[in-house]
Amino acid sequence: MTHDEQWKGGVFSKDLDGGRSGASLHIVPNGLRAVTNKGPELSMAFDGMQVEVGGASGHMVFCRPSDRSVTFFCDNGRFLDALGEVAPGPVASQINDLRARRGRKQAFKAVTVLAVIGVVVALVFTVSGMLHGAVRKTVDALPIEIDQKLGEVAFSAMDLGGDKVEAPIVVEGMQAIIERVQPYYDLKGMKLEIHVVDSKQVNAFALPGGYLVVYTGLLRDAAGSSQVAGVIAHEIGHVIHRHGLTRIGQSLGLVAGLQLILGDVSGVLGAAQDLLTVAAINGYSRTQESEADATAVAALHAAGLDPTSLIGFFEKQIAEQNSGAIDSEILSWVSSHPDNAERIAAMRKQITSLEKNKEKPLPIDWKKVIDALP
Repeated sequence: MTHDEQWKGGVFSKDLDGGRSGASLHIVPNGLRAVTNKGPELSMAFDGMQVEVGGASGHMVFCRPSDRSVTFFCDNGRFLDALGEVAPGPVASQINDLRARRGRKQAFKAVTVLAVIGVVVALVFTVSGMLHGAVRKTVDALPIEIDQKLGEVAFSAMDLGGDKVEAPIVVEGMQAIIERVQPYYDLKGMKLEIHVVDSKQVNAFALPGGYLVVYTGLLRDAAGSSQVAGVIAHEIGHVIHRHGLTRIGQSLGLVAGLQLILGDVSGVLGAAQDLLTVAAINGYSRTQESEADATAVAALHAAGLDPTSLIGFFEKQIAEQNSGAIDSEILSWVSSHPDNAERIAAMRKQITSLEKNKEKPLPIDWKKVIDALP
């Protein structure tokens, strides 16, 4: 049965700080249970449940009670079918209708794809064997302009959960960090664009193409500019390794791959927006997070910054989470990053292999930056 299976997704609710949280969803006999990354567990009964399929891609599953006070969502293609296996009559009827509509759309899409394959199959095989699942190699072969377009669209459409902070000293402080570390990344022509958003969330994330978002909650919680530089260096790692585009390729598969190879970004923009929103809330895979860690440590060291600063931020958040000094609901960055102890150990091992480097402090008056926050 599906009762014991966890489905990665999220929750929108006014009762959560910031209005949203990543969550693991569980299908239980009488409905759904969401274990959020921020601590609280929420339940939704099948009685009165409304199930919809939508989002920018048309593939995200949304479940809401009759008063629509909370929303559970999941982008896993099997979630709707699993829900239909245990849902009672009224909800099952909704799901059957949604399946029927989805089936008609997929049939039309299949015909279209077969027509396209005949024209581009040689190209597909040439671009690193994408038909055999070599998503990472295929992503590496795609032009950077695709990352930039996907990131631009996702950023412009995404609900950031707060207003952008425009105070000059804050903007200049973040730009000083970018200018210090960016020479030590192979950006392949991408331009890094950093935004500070007013929210209690202790969080930061990156979108394809170089869009970086840092929340004021993280700036306030960090011990200083060096720890913020560590977090930003980690997020830039996701950008240069194209983890967002890789996630899209892994999730959407052949159809999206063909569209991207043909330069048809519009065909996957909607689905990409949904997937990148989920990634911003829930983080990336264990391998991708570790890759971003290693890249950050190397860049911080090369830039004359303390590479242990990222470890320090991790340990500070873990201590606050364990002690209850800060409500776990707002410690989004550490809760969305898996296997913290293993990652800290790996970074420490990497740092011991580095040559001693003279540190050059960042030219930032951190107290003035914090005082300028809303």
